[in-house]
Amino acid sequence: RAVACEIEQAVKKGDREAVIADRGGVTINTPEIQQAIRTRAARAELLGQFLDTGHAYEQNNGLVCILRTSAYKKTGSRLDRDRQALLVMSENDNRWQLYEGILKASNFPPRSLSAIQAVFYEERCKLLEPGQKFEKPDGQIVAKGS
Repeated sequence: RAVACEIEQAVKKGDREAVIADRGGVTINTPEIQQAIRTRAARAELLGQFLDTGHAYEQNNGLVCILRTSAYKKTGSRLDRDRQALLVMSENDNRWQLYEGILKASNFPPRSLSAIQAVFYEERCKLLEPGQKFEKPDGQIVAKGS
């Protein structure tokens, strides 16, 4: 949990050079994991701005999802929506690299993947800005309060 908290705080701050130590049997100092953290930190501001629109939310599986509502389809151009889709796909790809990288580097059993996703989701939800949306464990999508 402490490692996930430190990673998510570094990503939110946009700290591409964060030095996060391995601890508690969790290994994160691999080139793949470090690259995923750096890339996520580089796009953190853009992702935050997109979450601020209310057209995306943090899924309880540790990924980001676009709310494809009629209101979303009316915002911006098709090119804007394509860019947003690419932003979300890239972010989710890096998150998978992070989750699977930790699983592999730390020699955790495969069934631990969902626990890793859950811990990162919980830490990320703590860092959401008021008004940004997330999915509760029951599947309901809500906005974070102040």
